[in-house]
Amino acid sequence: MTRTFAVIGAGSMGSGIAAHMANAGHRVILLDQSEEIARTGVERQVAHGGFYDPAFAERITTGSIDADLPLLADAEWIVEAIVENLDAKRGLYAQIAPHRQPGALVTSNTSTIPLAALTEGLDEDFRAHFGITHFFNPPRLMRLVEVVGPAGTALASVLREELGKHVLPCRDTPGFIANRIGSFWMSAGASIALDRGLDIELADAAFAKPVGVPRTGIFGLFDYIGLQVVPGIWDSLLGALDDGDAFHRYEGLVTSPPLSWLLEQGYTGRTGASGFWRGRGEVLDPAALDYRPVRPVADPVTEVRGIARAIDVDSAGGRYVWEVFATTLAYCCQVAPEIADTVADIDAAMELGYSWKQGPFRMADEVGLDRLRERFTAEGRPIPPLLADAAVFYPAPGHALGTDGTVRELPAGPPSFAELTREAEVVFRNDGAVVHRLADGVGVFSMTTPMNSCTEDVIAALRGVGDLGLKALVIGNDQRTIFSAGANLPQLAEAAQSGDVAVARRVIRAGSDVMRALRRLPIPVVAAARGAALGGGAELLLHCDRVVAHTELRVGFPERLVGLIPAWNGSVRVLQLMVERGVDNPHQAAFDLIMAATPTDNAVEARNRGLLDARDVLLMNPDAVPERALALARELVDGYRAPVDPPLPLTRHALDSAWRGEDVAEADRDIAAGLAGVYAGEGEISVDELAAREGETGARLIIRPKNAARAAHMAAHRRPLKDS
Repeated sequence: MTRTFAVIGAGSMGSGIAAHMANAGHRVILLDQSEEIARTGVERQVAHGGFYDPAFAERITTGSIDADLPLLADAEWIVEAIVENLDAKRGLYAQIAPHRQPGALVTSNTSTIPLAALTEGLDEDFRAHFGITHFFNPPRLMRLVEVVGPAGTALASVLREELGKHVLPCRDTPGFIANRIGSFWMSAGASIALDRGLDIELADAAFAKPVGVPRTGIFGLFDYIGLQVVPGIWDSLLGALDDGDAFHRYEGLVTSPPLSWLLEQGYTGRTGASGFWRGRGEVLDPAALDYRPVRPVADPVTEVRGIARAIDVDSAGGRYVWEVFATTLAYCCQVAPEIADTVADIDAAMELGYSWKQGPFRMADEVGLDRLRERFTAEGRPIPPLLADAAVFYPAPGHALGTDGTVRELPAGPPSFAELTREAEVVFRNDGAVVHRLADGVGVFSMTTPMNSCTEDVIAALRGVGDLGLKALVIGNDQRTIFSAGANLPQLAEAAQSGDVAVARRVIRAGSDVMRALRRLPIPVVAAARGAALGGGAELLLHCDRVVAHTELRVGFPERLVGLIPAWNGSVRVLQLMVERGVDNPHQAAFDLIMAATPTDNAVEARNRGLLDARDVLLMNPDAVPERALALARELVDGYRAPVDPPLPLTRHALDSAWRGEDVAEADRDIAAGLAGVYAGEGEISVDELAAREGETGARLIIRPKNAARAAHMAAHRRPLKDS
């Protein structure tokens, strides 16, 4: 159902919210001080990927606050996203009130101003329909929305089901949950690093990969959010907190010489020319107040993974991780009863609002609460009551410790695959995959390999699904970031380096045969796809009858960067899809898509490029994918017939002209010529014959020295080799 929403304030946040509303199919009114400013906000979102499809910008009507407030009469929901200034917001609400239709909801995107302050002086009806919906930047990608007040509660289903957000009800406290904890952690982390004289690259590296809170590290996160917003947010938050709040211990960060110098120079991070980091090659020297070349980080903490191991590393980096973690956990325990109902609320805020791999309480359980208490005691740290009294923060699945010390059952959301298959029969298992059969005969195939890569065990499992007596099959997993990363790179690299075409041929043929067999199963097969489907993972996806995808799904073929073409019937299937969907010049379209070696930005783009179609289901909420995929599989059972593949046309056109220049790497020239050769010829060819041609081409390409080097480098480093 198409609705009409409105956003007032076309800065990066307001225009991002408007763009995501348009992504969901809604008509949006976007107003600012002038229509030109509002239009610029839309253009910014087009340029920076705020829309799934640039054409969605046409769903937004721009205007000015002075001239176009009457447009609000059509809006069911009005979002205020102007500057964090209480007087400005109250003044705007007075302007909105005469134009709001009866029952229309109004929310503020404030991140620091309490609801009570915003609603002071508003009439009873406005207050009854008013609330806070605090989005996180960028609104398209960040799933968390904190809600406060009646309008926030009323919008929960819209936020969750139509915009794909995780809705976190919050109390009306300063900074709510995410910014209260996140801002404290950033202040403490940066202050501790600066006080200890740690290199910025070490401070960021110590947290990024070892702990995953987040990948940017602390100083990198300051650059990401924009240093220019820090003083305003921090001052507002600190001004609302009691003098005894531990946050005040780190309030000096805002006026510290490094941050002050950066702001004086106009160095605002990613929103400017530089910040704490200048590109990847230079970083701020806080003592000299100037940039210097980045130094390699040799601290042993960077070699471990997980908080439990990182805090035990006796090095500058390990001691830093412990100090920041212990300080942050203690603060979380102290303020939890004030800001949240359960520890799970705080963890969700940090995981979804600040991109932590795990929230502070999940990390504490990983370390062990007894161990933490012992270390706190040994170091003379006060143990806050919540930590002192708890045996564990997550005592059972679906339960967490309440901030009052009692165990709480957590609200149920859409079921995961683990929950959906909890009572199901395991009908197949090996080292690469497991197949569950539900009571109605529908199977769930889940890969259990790292990054869900298609190892020999996965191929063997796929080969046998037709013998399990299933009525339908869903392929999916609970790893939201990856559907499948494709072929087993070490195995592929080994075959390439053998130099033996027969070895490479066996690896390729095994995958190709399984993909075509999967497509020809007498039962419907549905892919439940979230994250990324790359290489062999994309081939697996495209051989399913239907796809239920999170809208953020990325689909692509990086095979050129690995030294071959998509040879598990991939180049065949892509051509097939281009022909079936009536794409102009289908051979060139398939060739260009494969040779680009870059994934689509999202599932809408994948559909626009012919990889998905209108029968596939795109969902904004990734949590809804498993259940919807099972429902679709069940819908397809009655009357199902396996698809019959008609012959495919060949082409006489030269597809690889753009790849023949001397400035093109030799390996790329060879791969382009090989792929063009797969599609070349006159008349038509069967799918199986074309698959054989594709497989032979792939096998001969991968064993060439430069291509084998690409495969080996990708297997070892997970990034492309820069060759010539």
